[in-house]
Amino acid sequence: LTAEGDRYFFGYGAAQSYAVAAHKYMLAAQKNFAPAMTSLGFVYENGLGIDRNMTEALRWYGSAAEQGHSDAHNSLGRLYETGHGPHQDFEKAFEHYMVAAELNHLDGMSNLGFCYGTGKGIHQDLDEAIRWYRAAAEQGYAKAQNNIGSLFYRGAGVKQNFETAVEYFLRASQQGDRVAFNNLGICYEEGAGVLRDYAMAARMYKEAADLGLASAWTNLGYLYLMQDQFDQAQAYFRMAADSDNAEAWFNLALMYERGLGVEVDARIAARYYRRAADKKLPKALNRLAAFYLCGLGVPEDPLEAFNLYSESALSGNPEACNNLGIMYEDGIGCDQDYQMAIQFYAEAVSQNDRNAMFNLASMRANGRGCPADDRQAFQLFRKAAELGHDEAVAEMEKIHAEDAGQALTKLRDRFPGLDNSLRIALSRDFGDSGRVDPA
Repeated sequence: LTAEGDRYFFGYGAAQSYAVAAHKYMLAAQKNFAPAMTSLGFVYENGLGIDRNMTEALRWYGSAAEQGHSDAHNSLGRLYETGHGPHQDFEKAFEHYMVAAELNHLDGMSNLGFCYGTGKGIHQDLDEAIRWYRAAAEQGYAKAQNNIGSLFYRGAGVKQNFETAVEYFLRASQQGDRVAFNNLGICYEEGAGVLRDYAMAARMYKEAADLGLASAWTNLGYLYLMQDQFDQAQAYFRMAADSDNAEAWFNLALMYERGLGVEVDARIAARYYRRAADKKLPKALNRLAAFYLCGLGVPEDPLEAFNLYSESALSGNPEACNNLGIMYEDGIGCDQDYQMAIQFYAEAVSQNDRNAMFNLASMRANGRGCPADDRQAFQLFRKAAELGHDEAVAEMEKIHAEDAGQALTKLRDRFPGLDNSLRIALSRDFGDSGRVDPA
């Protein structure tokens, strides 16, 4: 019965009919056959030939998993990881992936590697991530091959090696893995492990996009944008936006904000930033906050700006951390709180945000919310200058004193405070979603 169900499900030797397949799976599952239970769970999960019912999907996956069926364990792991059906529970997802992996389920191995690599449901352990990715990759599993490539690209858990990354991406792409095609496009665009070749980058992005990866359209748009081909860039961003890709909405918003190939229109920009922010893209939350702070395309609303900066900062966005520090330091949209300002500036500084370095240095120099510390302030000013902060560069060029205290006295005189509109950091770069990510 299960084999007959597969024939109708895939259309092998019979006219494809999900309804007939679901019926066959149901008959076999009622006989307590685990593979049929898993297939029945799948059609219930996706509403194929039968009404979508996540409760039934979980029930049948669970029954099959109790019999040790690896596909069922992997499917349960996926549902717990994504929160589609049950409440999101990374620890339960990890447990099911572990069982599936130990049963030599290739996707389970790759998913377990991802959990270890990202710290989902278990403490992060890149050595274990690599071990499980390799176990699947050595058996020819494309998703795992791509994911090992991404680790070599980043130098995460292994010594960074672009050439090795490209080798793994190539292996995965030869099996039609769309994320691997996208990652090859990035390598060709950046000249990482291969000679820079924009034509090849575009070809790889198109391969990935044709396989349904919306972020590849975004990357293709980004490629044309960097070559000032604005019409083509916008066209590809819109194709990605049609799939509700957050990076594409963000990039379209920036084009309207800056007038790149279109007339400047703050209202359209704000609307597109909102689309990206609704997808919880940290830099979109940060940028939309700036619009509310300044009343660009939306009513001026410091409290809404504060809330958006807070949400972005909690995601670790360094620009938002710096901007939230400014809000707390000057009491914009919130009660003035120097300690909170220092906390958020410090978080941004830990991520090498030059604006935060300058702002924290100013607080240290003037003893705002902390004892004055000339030496630390001077070091922060100097580092901000080294990273190209305009005001810090200008001041460091004027100061040639070895004594940090004497230098800071001069800086205090010159910088009693900065205008908030200048200190709010803009999002400097266009997004480029999918920059070498695991599958």
